[in-house]
Amino acid sequence: MATEVEGHVDDNDSRRLENRLVPPIGTMFFGIERFTVADRVLMCFTTNSANNGSVNPDRFDYTLTWDVTMYKYAVNGDPTSPNFVSNNGEIYVIMVHRGAIECRDTIPGMRFRFSIGPRPVGGNSRPVIPLTQLPRTGSGTRDDKSMNYDINYSQTFDMLNNNGNSQIAFDARYFESFNRIETIQTGRVPATTVEFGIEADTAAEVTTIPPYKVHPIHGLSIFTNQQPATWPVTFNFVHDSWSPSPGGWVPPRAEALRLVALDF
Repeated sequence: MATEVEGHVDDNDSRRLENRLVPPIGTMFFGIERFTVADRVLMCFTTNSANNGSVNPDRFDYTLTWDVTMYKYAVNGDPTSPNFVSNNGEIYVIMVHRGAIECRDTIPGMRFRFSIGPRPVGGNSRPVIPLTQLPRTGSGTRDDKSMNYDINYSQTFDMLNNNGNSQIAFDARYFESFNRIETIQTGRVPATTVEFGIEADTAAEVTTIPPYKVHPIHGLSIFTNQQPATWPVTFNFVHDSWSPSPGGWVPPRAEALRLVALDF
C-alpha cells in the first residue's frame, strides 16, 4: 500500500528493508554518522539561488530533502598500525541515502541527479575510490508502468574486537526493495564519483515527471581507501537537474561539503 506524505500519495512503496550494517558491540574501528544535505530546500529552474534561500516561495518547482547515514569500517587490522597497509588493511565507507523530491507541477523531460565524491587533495589526487552505486542503471524489473528495484548488498568484513585481542568476520548486509511509478532509477560510477538519479520512464510512454508526487530517494554508495593517513576527507554532495529548456544539466541547485574523519 502506498504511504501518505504531507497529504500527497507517495508513488513508491518501500516494501522491504533489512539493515545489518552495524557490527556487534565490542567491534573496533567502526563509526556511524547521520547528516542532512538538504532539508526541504525550494528548487526553481530559473535560478541557482537555492542555497542562499532566495527562491520565491510562490514560484518554486519542487522541494528537496536529502539525508545520509554513513557507516565507516577499518578491516583487516588496526588502522593506527604502521603495518595496516602491508597487511591488506582497508577503509570502507558505505552511505545510505534517503529523502524525497516533491514536485509542484508536471515537469516535462526533467531528470534529477545526485553526485557524491571526495574532493581532490594535492592537485588531482583523490584518496578515496568510488566502488559501487546501487541500484544500478537498468537493474529494475517492469510491472506495467511500475519499475521494481532491489538494493542488495552483502560483504564480509574481518574486524578486530575485544580490545584488539581477537577478530570477527562481520557479515554486513543491506537489502531494500522499492518501486517507482512512471519514473525510473539510475545508478553508475563515473571515474571519481558515484551518481544516481530519477527520471521519467520513457519506455512506459511517460515523458514528464508526474505532478504532485513525492518521489522518495533511495540509494547505497560504497567507497574504499587504503591510506588511513589521508583522513579526514572532504566529500562533496551535489544535486542538480536536467532542464529541457534550454536543454542540458542546470548548474548545481543544492551542494554541501562534509568533512569525514575516522572517528572510531
